Amino acid sequence: MDPKRMIEACDENTIGVVPTFGVTYTGNYEFPQPLHDALDKFQADTGIDIDMHIDAASGGFLAPFVAPDIV
Repeated sequence: MDPKRMIEACDENTIGVVPTFGVTYTGNYEFPQPLHDALDKFQADTGIDIDMHIDAASGGFLAPFVAPDIV
């Protein structure tokens, strides 16, 4: 998920953003920190607070062992 494109899709009706931390079939990770930073800036600029839930069912278990630098 690209932070810039994510923010372009956000408005007062957005209830949340859900990046995937370990795609089931590929194991790819979406880096949550740039998304979090973009949401913080969006809130500072607009006053709109949007929650982020990280879907990490499988990747969340493996990441600390195989990619500790992105946890």
